[in-house]
Amino acid sequence: MTDSENDLLNEYNLTQAGKCKAADAIKSSGAPGAYVPALRPDHAALYRTLLFANKPKKILEAGTLFGYSSVFAAEVLSEIHGGDFRIDTVEIDRDNASEAAKNIREAGFADRIRVIEGDACEVFSCLEGPYDLIFLDCSKSSYNAMLDDVKRLLRKGGLLLADDVGYHGKLDGNENGAVPHKHRTIVNALRAFMSRVSGDDDFASFADTMDDGMLVAVKK
Repeated sequence: MTDSENDLLNEYNLTQAGKCKAADAIKSSGAPGAYVPALRPDHAALYRTLLFANKPKKILEAGTLFGYSSVFAAEVLSEIHGGDFRIDTVEIDRDNASEAAKNIREAGFADRIRVIEGDACEVFSCLEGPYDLIFLDCSKSSYNAMLDDVKRLLRKGGLLLADDVGYHGKLDGNENGAVPHKHRTIVNALRAFMSRVSGDDDFASFADTMDDGMLVAVKK
């Protein structure tokens, strides 16, 4: 693919992701030029498409940050279901949870999105399902630890999305194949997570390679 073709596709996905205006405003908030970690345009466009295809009414999310992905999903679900949907989103950082609640309220979704402050592994173990879609975008070392609860909470036919499973290209290690010590725990946990989902006959899954990777799995 040429650079020109790649630019055209990136622009296409950026346009699709930008159709969620309230979410886009969260991503653009803050000081000029400030970076707000959120779904990249390619993955946001993919997420939007999957939401329209799967039409979930109940979503569970790990990793709220400032509320971008929660509001993004809420905008799509409002088109599909009106007000008949629910999103539970878990954030471990108190300041981020507070900022997310404010952004969600200003976007008009305070009655549809519940922000739960706490460690996602602990919170997930206390929740009751089923959920139609579970989206993981928290600490990458937690993905494997919470997989049993993810599977328990997800309904049959439900979607599991796990963002950034490529972990910035570190799964393969450095040029010698070795993983730096400071990343080893996270990389090993991600590898275990990917291996368990791949080998679980109750999931049909696909590892998307755009940007930093996203795992898409359906519970059979």
